[in-house]
Amino acid sequence: AFPQWLGADLHGLQCDADALALVFDASQLVEDVPRASRALEAIQTAGVRLCLSGFTEVGRDQQRLCRLPSIYANLIDWSSPATDWRESRSRLVAESLKHGKLVVMCGVDEPSPLGELFRDGVHYVVGDAVGQWSHTLSGATRR
Repeated sequence: AFPQWLGADLHGLQCDADALALVFDASQLVEDVPRASRALEAIQTAGVRLCLSGFTEVGRDQQRLCRLPSIYANLIDWSSPATDWRESRSRLVAESLKHGKLVVMCGVDEPSPLGELFRDGVHYVVGDAVGQWSHTLSGATRR
């Protein structure tokens, strides 16, 4: 019912669906990947782009999520406190790219890793290293 409602609502608002991206948290979908995959595919029928965030490891289920055909982009957090996160992050980027996903690295607050990220194939970087967006975004959401 949600995909049909979303499609009808976007049509009623005369909003071009492919200009909209819905972001889902991978850690909430990892419990039942087959069911999550079916739900995301159904939502995609409304024409919106789907993105995943919340990757915390390169476990089997998160790898399956990062390559789902219905996903347009993966948002990966640069600043995870996990001890082996650098290696895991690189593997998630590689797995995402291998399956044609855009990769957005979030939370990059220092410019020093930018070269490495772009060499690894990251498409976009979000964080204070490229501009202080948090104030602008938080102000926009209050309206």
